[in-house]
Amino acid sequence: MEEQEKELSRFSKLAAWTEYELADLCLGLIPDNRRADNEERNRVLEFIHRAAEMGELPRKTNSLQPLNVHQYRTSTYYPRSDATHWAAANFPETFPFIPESGGTIGQEEKPRLNAAGGYPVAPEGLQVGGGEDKSLGTAERNTLLKLVIGMAIKGYGYDPRAARSPSAGEIVADLQNLGIAITDDTVRKWLKEAATSVLPKKPRQS
Repeated sequence: MEEQEKELSRFSKLAAWTEYELADLCLGLIPDNRRADNEERNRVLEFIHRAAEMGELPRKTNSLQPLNVHQYRTSTYYPRSDATHWAAANFPETFPFIPESGGTIGQEEKPRLNAAGGYPVAPEGLQVGGGEDKSLGTAERNTLLKLVIGMAIKGYGYDPRAARSPSAGEIVADLQNLGIAITDDTVRKWLKEAATSVLPKKPRQS
């Protein structure tokens, strides 16, 4: 535990993290470049790349020393303060840092451990360190999907039959006002999933 705290403290003071370091931290893991890629890590990396492409997560690409006269080695870094705010909003149960209110690069992020002194449990669909699967059961998943589609239809006028509803953008905007980062594509994905999975089918008019 003491060694984990030392490693966390070290990463809390870095000006920026690589995409692999950020992915490990999102999963509640101490970053380790020797760690082999797995399904969970690749899913988080894909989420990071999408957020960066959508402009939700700032990133910087630096050209470093040349590997040879024709090739330069490049690395992508995510400024720690921006990455902390994004990761804490998207992985609140596993990301180990609490953002500083001012988001100043010179400050170190505050470690956040659970009451047992370890990392929190991974969110639905993710596993940390090969532990017990914490994904939702079918009944719980369907209940959440019912809540999602019900609030979308009644609260945002979402039309499941529309080819492209503006409701997703409205939901994203309201969540952003609450400090919750999420993409339009993610909202559309779950609205579609809810509409096809739990929304009762209307009988065809004869």
